Amino acid sequence: MERAQQQRKVGETNMNKRSSRSHCIFTLRVQAQKHIRDTGAILETRGKLHMVDLAGSENAKAASLDDDGAPSKDAKKQRNSQQQAAARERERMNINRSLLTLGRVVKLLKEQSTTNKTNMRIPYRDSKLTRILQNALGGNSKTVIFATLSPSVTALEESISTLNYAQAAHGIINKPKSAAYLTESSPTKAPIALSGSGGDDQSRSLEHWNEMEIRLEYLKGQVEEAKAALARKHMQQQEIIDRAEAAEAEVKKVNKTVVVLEKKNIELEKDLQASQELQQKTVSQLKETRTKLVETTLILQATQQTEKKLTNEAQTLLEALKNSIADGDELHAKILANREADVKRREAAQQFNTCLQDILKSVQTSLQALADKEREQEGQTKELATTAAQQENEFLDQTKELLQQAVAEVATAVAGVKTHLN
Repeated sequence: MERAQQQRKVGETNMNKRSSRSHCIFTLRVQAQKHIRDTGAILETRGKLHMVDLAGSENAKAASLDDDGAPSKDAKKQRNSQQQAAARERERMNINRSLLTLGRVVKLLKEQSTTNKTNMRIPYRDSKLTRILQNALGGNSKTVIFATLSPSVTALEESISTLNYAQAAHGIINKPKSAAYLTESSPTKAPIALSGSGGDDQSRSLEHWNEMEIRLEYLKGQVEEAKAALARKHMQQQEIIDRAEAAEAEVKKVNKTVVVLEKKNIELEKDLQASQELQQKTVSQLKETRTKLVETTLILQATQQTEKKLTNEAQTLLEALKNSIADGDELHAKILANREADVKRREAAQQFNTCLQDILKSVQTSLQALADKEREQEGQTKELATTAAQQENEFLDQTKELLQQAVAEVATAVAGVKTHLN
């Protein structure tokens, strides 16, 4: 564990000086053997313990190290700082991507546990973290989750999202099973597994459909977040406009006071020095208000630029959402076409069975007629022994004709069935 702690990657961000830049996984494997005296077999028991310390999700604006914009004298230091910032950005994207995949897996496993659906596709292979913890998340293991919260008011949103994450994970129902293997003393016999678990194969079309639904929900969430950000920016812009109007009202009041002071200056020549001091004060106030107005105009321009960027991002998200909906409709149409083709095949097979039954019935009737004629000929041979040879020849000719007719009927019926199937 000390070696794993040393290999753990830690970096500095605006939120934390020693921020975790990767997840930490410590796996302990246990294997025990017990010899059975009566049979000479070996009972082997295996176990695995994962201890996982997840890195927290990060906000790019809050956690990234921003440069002051001042020119650096040492170009090498500036280049190193840029490389470190790019590395932090890649680490942040990898952490957030793995946590997003883990959240999707937890959400689908909770839905599977509550609805008892066995044909749901769980995206374990979308991330290395979920692939390693596949058996612990929704398999035959016991799992314990510790949710770390902060008492600070500034971390209220992160605490609420962590509690929602823990509540979703609490709804997953695992079925713990022990893994043991019994090996007999004979070297030719393979070990016998006493317990284990398996999985069901899923259809490719159903997997693609579930993946598209998950992607659609994710894009809807991104659109809602963008709308909320636009609303917040609009409120901030309205506050800035109100402040600018208040500053303009103050400027008007100052202008009125200047006029009053000028009138007093004309009327009272004796108090010239006092009026000049007041005039200087009012001029300084005017300069301050003008600088404030310049600052407010700059702030308004910056807010307009950010609003344009946010609207462009929202439009791209909407286009991606429309494309995903169109892909889902195409997949649904393909599934319906395959279903209609299966129905047509079943109808053709039923028609073939009915035609075959009709042919068999006609053959049975012809054979029955042949048997009846045989009986009649036998009676006639007993009564007319003198003309037996002539009647026997006639009977043979008739039987040949009947057999030829039966063969012709069968051939025509088979040809009709073949033409119908083609």
